[in-house]
Amino acid sequence: MNSKWDSHIHLFTDDMAKHPQAWGDSHKEFIWKACVAPPDRLSIQGWADINQLLKDMDRGGIEKAILLGWYWENMETCRLHNRFYAELIRKHPDRLLAFASIQPMGQDALEEITRTKDEGFSGIGEIHPQAQRFSLRDKCWQKILEHICDWNIPVNLHVTDPDSKNHPGKIETPLGDYVEMADDWPNQTFILAHLGGLLPLRDKSKDLKTTFKNVYFDCAAIPLLYESAVLPEVADRIGCEKILFGTDYPLITFPREQKQPGFVRSIEFVRGSGLTASQLVLVFSTNAKRLFSV
Repeated sequence: MNSKWDSHIHLFTDDMAKHPQAWGDSHKEFIWKACVAPPDRLSIQGWADINQLLKDMDRGGIEKAILLGWYWENMETCRLHNRFYAELIRKHPDRLLAFASIQPMGQDALEEITRTKDEGFSGIGEIHPQAQRFSLRDKCWQKILEHICDWNIPVNLHVTDPDSKNHPGKIETPLGDYVEMADDWPNQTFILAHLGGLLPLRDKSKDLKTTFKNVYFDCAAIPLLYESAVLPEVADRIGCEKILFGTDYPLITFPREQKQPGFVRSIEFVRGSGLTASQLVLVFSTNAKRLFSV
């Protein structure tokens, strides 16, 4: 169990991290600014550069981490973030994989997806339809899925639990849209972030191991939302082979205990969930290695 993969982290450029409010305003990324630098409360967004990330990965026994893009409002920001990630995975191919930031409504979105594929990116996301002003039924999104349908790469999508308390940047995401999308695109692999807003537990009448055969669920940021005992419940509904360990690093997911970002406390959270030893191996590493063909 020493080898662990984190399937959901983020890094931002120095300019983004040093002055998030000013940067968000100047680049018209207002939803990002609301998430990472809310004006009316203390932010739980931690900040880390590549050197700090690698040190924290070593402390936590994280073999490899997936750099997720952000649900940027503007295509220009997506390109900026993607070039930043392209350089990181070029320099650290043994430790990092990357997903591409995409604004589905943006001009040249398909060209940017193709460029990131050529740069060695492993997927697309994190996508947030409502924050990016489109729906999963829109033609712009359907064109993207058509574009990548033969590439065998996963797409990570943000999901908001409709019952969760208000938090900076919270925007509702209709859960039924994700079910419809998974059904319409059975050969495309999707990852629903944050345990899919507990979507697997909301309809006990369906056999979700069949319904969601092409869907994975990551557990990024769930200590902010749920008790750890929810993990065995979700595993029972969808199969433990569909759960991916993720932290949302460098987000501070234990704000009463943490002062700095890290992986150790999140690992302890999952270990204390009630999953069996064999299930923990799946969640911490085997599922991700299989999904990313390593």
